[in-house]
Amino acid sequence: MIDEADLTYHPEWQRQFISILTAFLPKVYQAPLQMQVVLSTHSPIILSDIPKENIMYLEEGHEKETFGQNIHTIFADSFTLKKTSTIGQFASKKIKAASDFFDPQKPDNTGADLNIEQVKAIIDIIGEELVKRNLISKYNNHMTGTRVIPQNSPVVKEYQKLSDDEKKDFIRFIIENSQSEKEDKND
Repeated sequence: MIDEADLTYHPEWQRQFISILTAFLPKVYQAPLQMQVVLSTHSPIILSDIPKENIMYLEEGHEKETFGQNIHTIFADSFTLKKTSTIGQFASKKIKAASDFFDPQKPDNTGADLNIEQVKAIIDIIGEELVKRNLISKYNNHMTGTRVIPQNSPVVKEYQKLSDDEKKDFIRFIIENSQSEKEDKND
């Protein structure tokens, strides 16, 4: 029984642990001796070296293959992070508040106490590119006065019902009318 042997290991050492262990044990305990190693861990890196059939979870519902699996996938599945988030709670709250800032009508808005400089400071330090790009887009739309229509709005739902040709005609109509409005304002 090896209880959390990897606990203080650097991730690279965790990555090598099972390989070193499986090379070492046969040299020390030779045939005809047979052994079974029971290992406890919280490391997705360790789990990526173990087939799922040889893993006993404390909770049920872990169906994904672990052997050779991406450690992020193991981390999210094996440690039940799908139910919450794969980023820290503090960062998650700050990112939610920055996102909520751009939607003041949202019922549970956590960004109402922020100003645009604080929102920009949060956006600037976000490491996850997809989240950062999404917030940069919201920030740019806010700064230019561009209104983003939510995907579940009645306008979008009606637009999605149109055929491809009707969508093209509708877009052409909007462009032509917005150009003529600009010309009228310039006259």
